[in-house]
Amino acid sequence: MGWKINNKTPEELGVTVASWTDQALNASVLTLEVVQEDYTVAAPAELAHNAAVTLTLDGQQVFKGKRRRNPRSASPSSEGVSYSILDAFDELDRTVYQEEKTFAVSVATTDDFAVVTTEDFMVGTAQFEADELLGDRIKKVVEYAESVGVDIAVGSIASGIKWFRASYEDQMCGDLIRAIMRLMPEYVFWIDNTVNPPTANLKLRSEMESLSYDINAANVIAGHDIEELESERVRGVVIKYEIPVSVEGKNYTFPIIDSAGETEGVDVVVKTIGLNGAAFESEYARVVTKPIPQDDAEHDDQLKWWIAETPELANIADEYGEAELVAFLRIADADNAAKAVKKHTVKVVDDGIERPPALNPNVSPLQMDPVEHSLDATKYANQIIDGALPEWAGKRYRMVRATATIGVKVSELEAIADEGLKARFEEIFNLPKTFNGNEYLAANFIGEVMGTNAVTNNYTRIVSFDLNEPVPDGIATQLREQFNQRRFTGTLLLKAVEVQAVASLGKGINFTNGESAWSTMNEAIQSVSYDVASGEVNLNYGTAEQLGANDLRERLRATRINDFSHNLRSDKPVIEGVGGGGATSVAKFNRVGGGGDGAAEECILGDLLPDPDNAGKFKIRPGYVYGGGSNEFIEKVNITPLVGEHLYIEVSWTAEVEDGVLLTGGSMTSAEIKQGGSVPDDDNFTPASLTGKHRKALGTWTDDNGTPKWNRDGCGSYHVRMCSNGKTGSF
Repeated sequence: MGWKINNKTPEELGVTVASWTDQALNASVLTLEVVQEDYTVAAPAELAHNAAVTLTLDGQQVFKGKRRRNPRSASPSSEGVSYSILDAFDELDRTVYQEEKTFAVSVATTDDFAVVTTEDFMVGTAQFEADELLGDRIKKVVEYAESVGVDIAVGSIASGIKWFRASYEDQMCGDLIRAIMRLMPEYVFWIDNTVNPPTANLKLRSEMESLSYDINAANVIAGHDIEELESERVRGVVIKYEIPVSVEGKNYTFPIIDSAGETEGVDVVVKTIGLNGAAFESEYARVVTKPIPQDDAEHDDQLKWWIAETPELANIADEYGEAELVAFLRIADADNAAKAVKKHTVKVVDDGIERPPALNPNVSPLQMDPVEHSLDATKYANQIIDGALPEWAGKRYRMVRATATIGVKVSELEAIADEGLKARFEEIFNLPKTFNGNEYLAANFIGEVMGTNAVTNNYTRIVSFDLNEPVPDGIATQLREQFNQRRFTGTLLLKAVEVQAVASLGKGINFTNGESAWSTMNEAIQSVSYDVASGEVNLNYGTAEQLGANDLRERLRATRINDFSHNLRSDKPVIEGVGGGGATSVAKFNRVGGGGDGAAEECILGDLLPDPDNAGKFKIRPGYVYGGGSNEFIEKVNITPLVGEHLYIEVSWTAEVEDGVLLTGGSMTSAEIKQGGSVPDDDNFTPASLTGKHRKALGTWTDDNGTPKWNRDGCGSYHVRMCSNGKTGSF
């Protein structure tokens, strides 16, 4: 098949393939020479200026670019014409990198406020953020070039190293890539012209494919030279960052030192970098908390907490004193699900919402660590009783739910002399239960508070309208590691070989039968020149452009941002420094089981409340369903009121049978709240069909002048039992 140029033979175009050179950080060049010795010959359409040219050999693409130059020459003895085809790097060198920024284009004022109109414009400023991997920066440049018509695509681009915030003004894409690559001598960048479209690639030297040559093989190697880059190594790197900080009108300098290796002496690079500072102001928040008795707390501490937090018990304590209640009341010391008895238990409410990290977006480097939230109740051992805990306080917060069965011994209740106190107890505690080895009249209680690990305190933070330039992390170590690699550079001239078999960009060179270090150096090929006529190939290997101690100061100065005010840029909103709202005091305590006339002040499984976690939605006040020797805590959130629809409890029940006869009793397997246009009928239980559903209406929405109005049907925890001839249930 031979050579083809845009699917035509060189003979058809009147040219020969003379040579080409692949280069890592410059435009690669393919040279075609005109066969006819006439420097006035016109170029064929396939080789017109800016025409795309693809060179293949035996059907395999070996080069792709655009015809850029057409040098012609003449002398008394000869005339000549050639064509230079340059690859995509040539267009990278002719394309200014731009990013979209937001600018104000007009301001309209009224008596009350100003309206600013903004538009997005493409500008030639590359603004790379802090701690952004250099490989990602190169990828952005390539992606932009591709988007504006450069014949290139992102290939395999390694992450590279991290670098601090950097700004480049009106730079060509090619120059921007070179500037970034000078910071990474251990990496090599190249364009692979053997694929369509050509791809941009970045690879760590140690991860490149290795090619090994016998340095004494005279039949392969026509010549070579090699040099070890010893003078580029350093004993240490020290970068001293100075950040001006204005706090409450006073100016300070905040120092941060990043060092690797030796910090002073010969061959130690020391550079002081002045970063842009910020003006800070203080913000304050007052929070008052008290302990939440945990599961292992002393009984009396648990009981006093329930007395203080539960409205019915607190009301009695106000009249008779806390000591009277502590003397008579007891909390169950163990759970008994069959009897609906619960010991004092504290759990974190897992609402499925991921709390945001308690970070202040305006404070740096004086920044707190992110908060690790947990579902362990001991991590929220205090309840907020006053004030507001902001996100930036760096504290945990979640709703904590407590449950307990509390009762008075039957024998002690009968012996109470004060008839008023006795009557109050009988109103609240009237479910016979056995726990702690005694007979009690009891009730079940449930409470929710906002738990936190914060303590009573004045919390402060520093806020600012203007963010200082972030401090880089680990730059000194990265630089020292790169400088101190044992590196070599040189050239290699290979004798006539098959074009497809020679070394190429993106590969490393090793030599055998020389110094031992040469056999594993894997130095990156930086350029390959192919002479088609002679078959010789000339390679250059090593670093594209040495970045050593002598050049470090300029590179640091050239790549860091200057005069940058982060929050006052037009494309950045001004943040007032409030850090996000956090937690406030929440306390909801109810008696969820007890019967009698002592109804809870809040209607369990009856009240419809706004859902704070779902805007415009509602939730039903949660409660328990008792029956079949167990209890189920049920709740429903994210409710949409609809006229004519119902909320109802659906209980899944398994009946019992003996000798073909349906018995009284059975067991509850689950309970949930559902919404629908009607309340379905109960399932029919028979000796042959022992499982089914029982439903109980909670309420319905009626039409109140076009607005759904909630009408509840019941109030309180729900008790369900199974009779031999049917089912009954009651609030």
